[in-house]
Amino acid sequence: MENKNIHLLDKFYIRKKSFSFVNTGFFVYNSDHEPLIYVDIPDFTLVKQMHFYVDDSKEARLFWVKQDKILFGATAEYTLYIEEGQPIAKYRAELMENILRRNVKILTPADDQMCRLVETSKLGGFMGDLGGADFSFVDGEEVLGLFHSNTPKGDEYALDLMLELGRKLDVRIALGAVLILYGRLI
Repeated sequence: MENKNIHLLDKFYIRKKSFSFVNTGFFVYNSDHEPLIYVDIPDFTLVKQMHFYVDDSKEARLFWVKQDKILFGATAEYTLYIEEGQPIAKYRAELMENILRRNVKILTPADDQMCRLVETSKLGGFMGDLGGADFSFVDGEEVLGLFHSNTPKGDEYALDLMLELGRKLDVRIALGAVLILYGRLI
């Protein structure tokens, strides 16, 4: 299922759902701040997961990210599935590396590296969102996109994929990676 041709867009805004004791959620908007996707991160589940829906009614799921193992040691791993249940990407984070500087390796389902989402500030992982959270999608030296705070309060983030003309990075894969970090699944 497609949602408002998200594959044709280059810029997205992500904002946390209003304060709630349960069901952490996020809204993804286009550059005109029109809602595109609702992201639900269920609380109190044995396996961490995120579900991407057309809207907050949660009636039409687009894709989802699921933690690969109930318990993980030094490495957290997640898989992104499209609605047919087909995996299209994996995410891997070495937890010790993420203490000082958060980063996620983005892999194909066959474990080949596509790119990485790397925090640009030096002590962001340690400082959390207080240290500012600016990230770059990188493939070697090539910057494929940016994820950064879009407001002085840091309550809205922007995902910008305009840097990459050839668009090697699928929007769904980019959204999964940034929401793993922003949703604090790692």
